[in-house]
Amino acid sequence: MTSLPVDLVIIGWASLSFAAFIVLQLIVLRMVHPDAVLRWIVNCFLIVSAAQLIALAAVFYSFDLKFPGGLPLIAVISYGLFGLIAFVYIVCVFGPSETSIRIRLVRELHEVKGCRMTHKELLAKYNGRMILERRLQRLVLAGEIAERQGKYVLLGKANAFFVIDLVAGLIQHILNQKPR
Repeated sequence: MTSLPVDLVIIGWASLSFAAFIVLQLIVLRMVHPDAVLRWIVNCFLIVSAAQLIALAAVFYSFDLKFPGGLPLIAVISYGLFGLIAFVYIVCVFGPSETSIRIRLVRELHEVKGCRMTHKELLAKYNGRMILERRLQRLVLAGEIAERQGKYVLLGKANAFFVIDLVAGLIQHILNQKPR
């Protein structure tokens, strides 16, 4: 047995993984196109996930650590905690800045010299057609959809939105069941 409590090891390992996730993002996101940011956030998460599990196994076997439940228990719980922290970070930090038109308008104004634009200039950037084109472009660059023969098709990849729909559907199914 080791003298470290298992909960501290789990929290510490999840925190270390999240710190590595932030550092990797700071390095990688400076080099990618702004429309590819969400795809690279997912790539950074996957890279850190793989590194986390490999490093955890290496540490356990190098130091011959023994915990109740062993390596699988610590790996699953610390990875789950890291995933939750990363998900909240992504939703709270990148979600509003990528989806909110109000925040995009403020960023556009900030990027213009003198921080001023006329109503006509704003309408040229943010009419319904432009918003749709930008969102479609982001979805294509993120690999969520593709344009084939002039039509947009959903690619067969699973993503967070499908998981959310699945959970919402499960909850709705449970709530709609009649008591026995």
